[in-house]
Amino acid sequence: MIFEEYARDWLERQIFSKAIRKTTRQSLDYICKGIGKKDIPEITDTDVDRIFTNEQLFRRQIDFLERTFRVLDNIFTEIRERGITTNDPVLHILRPWRCSGIRKSLTYTRERKAEA
Repeated sequence: MIFEEYARDWLERQIFSKAIRKTTRQSLDYICKGIGKKDIPEITDTDVDRIFTNEQLFRRQIDFLERTFRVLDNIFTEIRERGITTNDPVLHILRPWRCSGIRKSLTYTRERKAEA
């Protein structure tokens, strides 16, 4: 199954207010530019990293980055729960952030979490 098809269907099944639906759709549009045409099981950690290290994302407000992460994480949580794939390329990201214009968007894996 192609990611974009699944993700658009996921969005239609969500019960959101009009404003939340709009901002979620914006995040989904951004995500689909990077991985929309890929088969879900073929999406890798590297594909997800490219989404969160793209310069275009850093021109947006921090809430867009965080919302984009939440949307992608929620979609892959459902994908795993439905047994479409056991792979979760979002799992290695704990929390994206941006600081003073310096590229800092990815915090990696459980090793980093253990350090905190």
